[in-house]
Amino acid sequence: MGLGLSFAAALTVRARRKKKVPGKAARWGRGVARSGRRVVAGGSGLAQGIGASDQIIKDKPDMVHAFVTAALHGMKDIVDDFATAADDFVKFVPEWQGKVGQVKAAFNYYDKLVYPGQSELGEVNSERLAKLQDFYLAKGIIRKRTPVEELYTNAFIK
Repeated sequence: MGLGLSFAAALTVRARRKKKVPGKAARWGRGVARSGRRVVAGGSGLAQGIGASDQIIKDKPDMVHAFVTAALHGMKDIVDDFATAADDFVKFVPEWQGKVGQVKAAFNYYDKLVYPGQSELGEVNSERLAKLQDFYLAKGIIRKRTPVEELYTNAFIK
């Protein structure tokens, strides 16, 4: 399972707490500004998701289910004990060694602010997705609506 906390989310959390944005994130922000790209704030996002094409879902449903099951196992590890999950993650992914504090902070964020409230772990909330789509449409990120039920399936979380 990858570390999904984005710079934008981290910057938003820090800004809400009125803390100084660290140098690396500040440099990232300046780079975005110079590139002409927009960072849109103010919408309610979704924490993370797993993308698969309709063709892969049709041709290899067992593979998709195995991948989703593994990701849900990682989510459950974070919900059950984010600190131990962070320690395990850092042991498994050498690039994060020496940064366990950052991983613990991200996993704690997900445990307290992202994962709670799901009726079933990993379930997509269609109302929240519809609101996110409305926000994207209003900000010009997408050009037209897609029926929300065509955007996801919860079939693989069972």
